[in-house]
Amino acid sequence: MSIVIYENEKTVVRFDYQDAMQMLESKITQNNVHDDKKLRNKLKQDTALGTKDATVNDNDREDDTTARLKYIITDLLSQGKGSVFCKACSKEFKPSELSISKDSPFRLGSIDSSVLKKLKKEFEIKGRLRLPRVGYTVVTCSRGHELLRSMDWIT
Repeated sequence: MSIVIYENEKTVVRFDYQDAMQMLESKITQNNVHDDKKLRNKLKQDTALGTKDATVNDNDREDDTTARLKYIITDLLSQGKGSVFCKACSKEFKPSELSISKDSPFRLGSIDSSVLKKLKKEFEIKGRLRLPRVGYTVVTCSRGHELLRSMDWIT
């Protein structure tokens, strides 16, 4: 059985090819996202239809397939599948030992109303001030090192 390996500067994630393909097929059926189909085809090609291991390096991005792979990885880890090596700890972790959380660094509740008033005045904004919001899924090891971050939504 072949393994798909994802590597970035902080981590190495290993997961079963079949698990990834099942997850991708499910996502394609649900959402019909073109990049998921591209990722499926890339993984099929790189693994020779699941007969050999394949490595996807985050630094070798040709297109958005690496970003799409992060969604698959976080979903697989949430289901308890795969394994993760933290480069900072030099330790392998099971998914149950990881923290997988949702994060949004741009929360309106964390900005004081006086700061908003100053921003509106500074930039001469009339009416309601709309700030961009972004949501992430963040995977950290048990020692708190951030290993993977995938952008889930943006406004």
